[in-house]
Amino acid sequence: MSNQSHVTGSIDTELYQGTIGDALHRAAMLWPDGEALISRHQNLRLTFAELLDQSQSFALGLLELGLKPGDRVGIWAPNCVQWVITQYATSLSGMILVNINPDYRPRELKFALEKVGCKALVMSRKSEHANYVQMVDDLKAQGDIGCIEHLVLIGEQQQKNIITLPVSCKMGKAKIPGN
Repeated sequence: MSNQSHVTGSIDTELYQGTIGDALHRAAMLWPDGEALISRHQNLRLTFAELLDQSQSFALGLLELGLKPGDRVGIWAPNCVQWVITQYATSLSGMILVNINPDYRPRELKFALEKVGCKALVMSRKSEHANYVQMVDDLKAQGDIGCIEHLVLIGEQQQKNIITLPVSCKMGKAKIPGN
């Protein structure tokens, strides 16, 4: 019987000690034109350089909203390019990404947002089974949106009081209202 509480595999390759943001910087330096991300259902492809550029741009956009390192940013969306960009943007800016199950309904969303204290929510417009905008609108009408200060909607269509993260993935100063 072993007194170890874990199993150790091969130690020939050292464990990488950087953040996922550091790993993206490194990949963009080593393979700038290499394919980093392919989304067949969105018909989008990004190289490592493009993924880094768009992730940095979105990170700056989040910071310009007044979010700070350590703040929690929720992502409520099915798999898409913007989900990955949000993951890297939060890492690059020192924010904490909170994954919210895309199958959640209003009561579950409210619980999750309040439990973790998300200041921003990046969300899809809708999925095959849910209308995310309608659910958030319903919560807002009841005054139940918790501590959310900013909503970021994935898609091109502008909506009052909501910032958009376009399908083309470009986000930065130009997309933040008031700048």
